[in-house]
Amino acid sequence: MSTCSGNCTHCSEPTCVRQHALASAPVYACAQTAACTSTQRRKLAQVSAKNKPIPRDAISYVFDGTLEGFFTAVFEAYARKEYPRDFVESSNLQIDLLQLQIEIETRDDHALRVRDGLRERLGSEEYERIKMAFLSDDPAKGGTLFRYIAYALREGPWAHCNLAHEDVAAFEDLWRYVYGERHKMLQFVRFAKMENGIYFAKINPRANVVPLIMEHFSARFNTQPFLIYDEVHHIAGVYDLRSWKLVETDELTLPPYAPEEPEYQAMWKTFYDAIANPERFNPRLRMNFMPKRLWKNLCELTPSIKQEETGTILRIDRN
Repeated sequence: MSTCSGNCTHCSEPTCVRQHALASAPVYACAQTAACTSTQRRKLAQVSAKNKPIPRDAISYVFDGTLEGFFTAVFEAYARKEYPRDFVESSNLQIDLLQLQIEIETRDDHALRVRDGLRERLGSEEYERIKMAFLSDDPAKGGTLFRYIAYALREGPWAHCNLAHEDVAAFEDLWRYVYGERHKMLQFVRFAKMENGIYFAKINPRANVVPLIMEHFSARFNTQPFLIYDEVHHIAGVYDLRSWKLVETDELTLPPYAPEEPEYQAMWKTFYDAIANPERFNPRLRMNFMPKRLWKNLCELTPSIKQEETGTILRIDRN
């Protein structure tokens, strides 16, 4: 090793040491070689980060929990050429020190572009299935939906047929569960007539299915006003004989039951008991088709209201 004047390969400092290594060209290094190398690596990493997307495990998007917010996050992922692992609702956000969490502001114009793109590339039917799956209560639904959308946009409108693909299978599980909850609510909604003539029903689904069942009930009971309240998601579907709408509420004050309501419930219980076959009673099978978590809102499986209770104002709140 010999000393000579020159410039450092990393920082151009003078008075360096020339190391005659096996390399054909001399390598110049100053006394701060380690620090210079570290600085250079950081600069190279910054340049590389601009040209290469961040790994999916290192990033998550946070949106406001609406469908428009999710579609905006999908738009941003494509615009930034990023592939986030998670899409998290702000209400369910948990700090992860190993992830870069980026908050996405909802923009209707971006959401509309994603909506129109999905309809054009995948068809209206598949778009409706994506909307239905979004109503799931699964906290990981955002990532599942994004991965399926990315795969379907690459493969085309028949991507949903490839059930062997893990992203398609995960989406199908999500969609089928929401569809199953919708089907249960169509069967197990029990209306009670209130004193003012409105029919009221309370449900407790494991997915936000009130938007999926209002069209059915408003078409079937189009001559009577009614209200369906989801006590889990605190959403009420209201039908006023003209149209239906959704209302978010933390509490609900109802008028008393109608005087004839105890008689109606007694007749329904009589019908329920009459069609039962005691010889084939199978409680496990009944709980399979009629989940026990729903029993508290089924009048045939709860104590009948008494006549003196018809004049009591009902109050429902989050607690």
